[in-house]
Amino acid sequence: MYQFAVYLASKDGIFLKYNKACQDFFDLPSEPSYEDNVKSYYIHPKDRSENLKRLRRLNPGKWLKNTTIDLRVNGEVQYVKDYSKAIWDETGEKIVGLISIMINITNGGRYDKLFNDLPIGIFSFREGEGLINANTKFLEMHGYRSFDEVYQKKEADFSNSQIERAEINYKLKQEGRVINEPVEHIRKDGTVFRASISAQAVHNHEGEFIGVEGFLEDITTQDIYFKLVNEVPIGLYKVKINARGEHLIEHCNQHFAKHRGARSPAELIGEDIRKFHKSEADFKRFHESLIAKEQEGKFLVDYVLEAYNGQNELRKYEVHGKILRDEQNRII
Repeated sequence: MYQFAVYLASKDGIFLKYNKACQDFFDLPSEPSYEDNVKSYYIHPKDRSENLKRLRRLNPGKWLKNTTIDLRVNGEVQYVKDYSKAIWDETGEKIVGLISIMINITNGGRYDKLFNDLPIGIFSFREGEGLINANTKFLEMHGYRSFDEVYQKKEADFSNSQIERAEINYKLKQEGRVINEPVEHIRKDGTVFRASISAQAVHNHEGEFIGVEGFLEDITTQDIYFKLVNEVPIGLYKVKINARGEHLIEHCNQHFAKHRGARSPAELIGEDIRKFHKSEADFKRFHESLIAKEQEGKFLVDYVLEAYNGQNELRKYEVHGKILRDEQNRII
């Protein structure tokens, strides 16, 4: 049975409580001193602040999953997968602490099997050395059977677009990380697949860039879906309600974006859909109509809605929609 490091920490990183596996991993005292800080182990301090930003965008109770973090414990570099959940104050406005689970994926550790069983490709490249570590999924995605076949291969050997690779490496060196960047990769047999890459730069003790580590997810089917969605001549969109009650656009197609004055869907992601509605009362009527139809077990169909386009002009639209709920039956 795997023993994961589990701990409770304040927003500022002070260890408040932890299990035996966490105590052993970080070499902590048997009882919290309330002086030890998890941030002191981070090789890249920005990782934690970035994770806090991402947690603020999640609904309360949701886990931030599969974050790869580089740590230095007792002078040795350790690589972990982090799963964190925010603890909010009574108002639901501020994060006051974190519950975290860390899974050690350091090469040669006792978590190698778990590392290899993960459903995403994990990789580690070093300048001058090439690929120095990868899990089974990464090999399968590229059509290889063993790590020996890919050991010390260059990043260019897996990329189908050197321009994409150059752009990602430039961003890594400038910003330290990339998240969900679409790329084209090439398999051993020469066939091409679409993937999403999330990675972070690796630096030496002098702060010099020496490599990149991260994970890769095959999105070929998803990419085909989004291409088809963008070709549909009607506006499609999905809205997510966050902890503050904002109705944020989570996804939309090209047609919807165009009719809201945007050049691409990316410009509208994160915008509050209510700003396009005629009024707050008008939006409330629309929302209540969605709920009423859901209670009847039906979709809302042919609802005539007045809304603003990208030129601030009021237009009438026919809307078809449905309510989405989470596991606790809350409208999301």
